[in-house]
Amino acid sequence: MKAEDVDFINEYLDQFEIDIFLKLKKSEQKHSVRVAKLVILTSRKKNEYNYIKIDRIIRAALLHDVGKICKKINVLQKIFMVLINNRFGERIRRLNKFEFVDCYYNHADMSYNMLKDHIKDEKLLFLIKNHDKKIKDDVELELLKYCDDKN
Repeated sequence: MKAEDVDFINEYLDQFEIDIFLKLKKSEQKHSVRVAKLVILTSRKKNEYNYIKIDRIIRAALLHDVGKICKKINVLQKIFMVLINNRFGERIRRLNKFEFVDCYYNHADMSYNMLKDHIKDEKLLFLIKNHDKKIKDDVELELLKYCDDKN
């Protein structure tokens, strides 16, 4: 990661969160930083985001995938899961005995469980836990999901 990315992470996360974040694979770290930076850019472009707490969404963007450190998924498995999920939907979820399938579908819950005793902001925990779920009418969650999907 670039020095500016490290500075960016240090600006938004505390030491406990940084320690967890740094356990992610480099590619996942870069993904999360890209998502967080897109949150900033997108929120500046659209007036509908003027009233929300951008710092909270940036933190959620940086932490949303930390559950992936519990179970490993490689690039080919991730590509496979994206393609198979697009084709068959969540029917493939029942194959969660395979670690990479479980990680793909449940990393948001794993992230939540890793952070729930440390983070007291319930909305931040909600964003992390639900960033892959189909929930409507939550502007902060929609922004996070949009930025995650673009990366």
